[in-house]
Amino acid sequence: MNNNSFKITDIKLHNFRNYTNCHISSEEKSVLLAGHNGAGKTSVLEAISYFTPGRGIRNASPDELKHHFSDNWAINIGLSNGFETINMSTGLVETKSGSKRLYKIDGENVKSSQAFLNKIKMLWLTPQIDSVFLSSSQNRRKFLDRIVYNFDETHAEKITEYEKKIRERSIILKMHILDEKWLDILESDIAKLNLEITHKRLKVIEIINNIIFSYEGLFPRTKIGLKCEVAKLIRHDVSTEEIQQKYKDKRQVDKLSGRTNFGCHRSDLDLIHEESGRSFHICSTGEQKSMIIGTIIFQAMALRDQKLPLPILLLDEIMAHLDDDKRQGLIDTIRQMNIQSFITSTHTEFWSEINFPAKFYEVKNAGISEINRVE
Repeated sequence: MNNNSFKITDIKLHNFRNYTNCHISSEEKSVLLAGHNGAGKTSVLEAISYFTPGRGIRNASPDELKHHFSDNWAINIGLSNGFETINMSTGLVETKSGSKRLYKIDGENVKSSQAFLNKIKMLWLTPQIDSVFLSSSQNRRKFLDRIVYNFDETHAEKITEYEKKIRERSIILKMHILDEKWLDILESDIAKLNLEITHKRLKVIEIINNIIFSYEGLFPRTKIGLKCEVAKLIRHDVSTEEIQQKYKDKRQVDKLSGRTNFGCHRSDLDLIHEESGRSFHICSTGEQKSMIIGTIIFQAMALRDQKLPLPILLLDEIMAHLDDDKRQGLIDTIRQMNIQSFITSTHTEFWSEINFPAKFYEVKNAGISEINRVE
């Protein structure tokens, strides 16, 4: 285990989804949650996922998370790496000007959830994850950027800044403001961010792809590919000024189309089955699921090899969808890498296979109670 890897020691929910108050003591161990559909298992994983940038594993807005008629909600987690303990919290409060998200580390306000990346890394798999790869390029980019966040927390800030400046440029073009100097400065900043973001994406992809050559396991060796105009230009040693000129040349086109037609926000991610060379979208459903899980495993292995903090793993109803050998392969990987995992399931049949330190809970009627392992 990397000495700087934090693990969750406890979780407290207040007015979150179907919970009024909830406390789970994990004691740095993995946690398995069993219960019927709709009992509230996924809500626990969703709460944990709000300690990374974005809208969590369900892509929900903050107002959707309130319990019934409550006007606020709160999540608190304790962390420890064996040497240091930290408390982090986030929530929604009502103010005179409307709802406001709060983020705190050890009781001190921080600007956004991006600050949590300094302390905790996270990966997750849900039953909907394969549809993400078959939907829009935006969702695939978000998946890639969540991977990159775990290697470099400043990447999240750069993505936010880039998106803000792209919107600002679009507004200027739409309003017919002919301020060449203003646009020049803005497009210079956008050009620099394009290169920084794309360089980081390519670097992390290279690190992860290097892992598969030494991987011997049950999951297919899966390479990550990036389809990106900026990446192509980088391979030809493009300068910031050349990227900036592309934006200048496209002002009229972007103005008429109402969108920005060039940039790293138009990149796309692909997964390639290394043995067959096939792209994700033409692989079988079973292969696709295995490729996604493999990508998560390779990412965790790459983080370990880079001496970076290991991630917290959130698995929502994943075990039930795996063949026996793949499930055992995933369980063995969690044990071998000492990755703290939060795992939900409607059934407990596979609990006897768990070979890593874990605590077992039943979720029922918006309540959570610890139970003995079912052998």
